[in-house]
Amino acid sequence: ARVPSSGPVPQGSGPVVLPDGSVSVRLHAITFNMANGVPDRVPPELFAVYRGQADVVVVGTQESGPLAEWERLVAEHLPPSQYVKVGADSLLSISLLVYARHSVAQHISGVRTSSVATGVGNMIGNKGGVALSMALGGARILLVTSHLAAHDEFVDRRNADYQRIVSGLFSSTATPPASQQLHSQGSTGSQHSPSGSPPPSQTPSYSLASGRTGSAPDLANQSPSGAGPGSGLNQPSRLATVTGPECHAAGGLEQSLYGTPTRASPSTALDQAPRLGSASVFADPLGLGSPSQSSLAMSRSGSTGAFAGAGSARGVLDAHDVVIWTGDLNYRINGNAASVKFLIESGMTEVLHANDQLRIQQKKGKAFQGFHEQPIHFPPTFKFVKGSEEYNMQRVPSWTDRVLHMSNSDPRFCSVRPLYYRSVVELLDSDH
Repeated sequence: ARVPSSGPVPQGSGPVVLPDGSVSVRLHAITFNMANGVPDRVPPELFAVYRGQADVVVVGTQESGPLAEWERLVAEHLPPSQYVKVGADSLLSISLLVYARHSVAQHISGVRTSSVATGVGNMIGNKGGVALSMALGGARILLVTSHLAAHDEFVDRRNADYQRIVSGLFSSTATPPASQQLHSQGSTGSQHSPSGSPPPSQTPSYSLASGRTGSAPDLANQSPSGAGPGSGLNQPSRLATVTGPECHAAGGLEQSLYGTPTRASPSTALDQAPRLGSASVFADPLGLGSPSQSSLAMSRSGSTGAFAGAGSARGVLDAHDVVIWTGDLNYRINGNAASVKFLIESGMTEVLHANDQLRIQQKKGKAFQGFHEQPIHFPPTFKFVKGSEEYNMQRVPSWTDRVLHMSNSDPRFCSVRPLYYRSVVELLDSDH
């Protein structure tokens, strides 16, 4: 994992209170296309490096296997003695699980979920997105996992899937409750409370260091004692490679997050981090803030009713201070399988990045406008021969599995700072 230049993040049992009184909450996000099965075991590399450090853990899966079995495996790494399941929802084989430390869960409120299908006729949930919205202190956080249209040539379909998900989440056009879907775990647009917490109507209030009281305490203003534990390739342009140097400056980024896609083939010349899904950590979802800024955020993103602008092109995104979007986005690298494999083995990452469909579509303003991604320093995470480190050459090797983030808040109130972005090579049960 790539960590700040100051060294490893220290072990801890809760949010870190910084010298200026703000609170740093560490979030670890994973995306994993399970290829319709459940691993016999979850390699410790997916969680162990960060165990004891993450305050919130987001697990998004696509083509999920039996979810009860998957949750059991996840719980082995996030034991109930330390973590509580904040919320969960699923849409056919797309699943989202969110866990938080007990010390953090008490500051989470207004948990709601929603899902949007983009499969055949926009009715089938084999493709689509699942989201969970929650208030963490005074900041409103949106967590999304999605599975977009497949195949190299269907870029426009992927863009359309993204737009439909954004405009449909938490709106009247959202997909019916997950209880009506296979592998159901929750309901679309429903509200949840962390296990052991009272329902939303009975959400307790907390006294803040500023003397104010509210159902969504602002951790950023809380005192330390209260902050518990086949075609040709384009040549790279300057614009396409400008993010490269940032990978070594994670500790200095004002906005920060990190992810972990899945495994990488040891035969490649790229960073040998794993390739599977994407596990990422986002630091400082709560940053500096004043009472007036905190109050603004809380009133803007209330825990009941529809979000302002829900159903519009960006409404649900703008209603949140921080958005973390994970998933099998299915954007490919333009080119043929043989040429892309040669570029991977030759370490020509600038050419690969310049031909990455997601980056191209972002620059065109077609999809994921306003989202940021840490520089990628691991080999493409798709498509592998199951049980091996070899690419399946019937598909163009591509970075289909991604972790993106967006920050809409004044950084003095709430900011995001990347910590790492890597893949997990030890997970061989899937073709991702």
